[in-house]
Amino acid sequence: MYKRQLQAVPYHCPVTNSHTFKLGQVDDGTIVAADEIDRCDRSGANVLRSDLVTCHASGRNVLSEFVKSCPVSDQPVLSEYFSTCSRCREEVSLPALQKEVCEACRSLEPVSKTDPTIAAILQKHPALARWKWWRLSQTRRVSIVQASGMVRKLLIICDRQNQRI
Repeated sequence: MYKRQLQAVPYHCPVTNSHTFKLGQVDDGTIVAADEIDRCDRSGANVLRSDLVTCHASGRNVLSEFVKSCPVSDQPVLSEYFSTCSRCREEVSLPALQKEVCEACRSLEPVSKTDPTIAAILQKHPALARWKWWRLSQTRRVSIVQASGMVRKLLIICDRQNQRI
């Protein structure tokens, strides 16, 4: 006579769409696959791993409410890892800074007056047209423009939406 072995069927977690034999509870009371639960390094809350983001500056896994996006790198970073660029005065993440100057200010590229960004700025501020050479870099929020003549340079920080200096 054969002994029939019964095998348990793994539970299908509808929240995480995973199959498991181990269940756990996140802090809001939802029962989910235990392998999908992780702890927020900032609050200590037990949450779904998919609800956490990794801070680009510290490597800590935290809830998205604790981070903001760096305007230069577009990476999520905890607020305590931000500082002000000494050139453009943008608040940027520490990994985007080098000697207190952000990556955008360090990577100005030569452009002509016909560049769409420069043309829009010159249309709104025609007095700037006397400058001969132009360099440009952009963050999510601002255009960083350096205008140069034979002797002098002018740094212009403009809102990308309305070209307001």
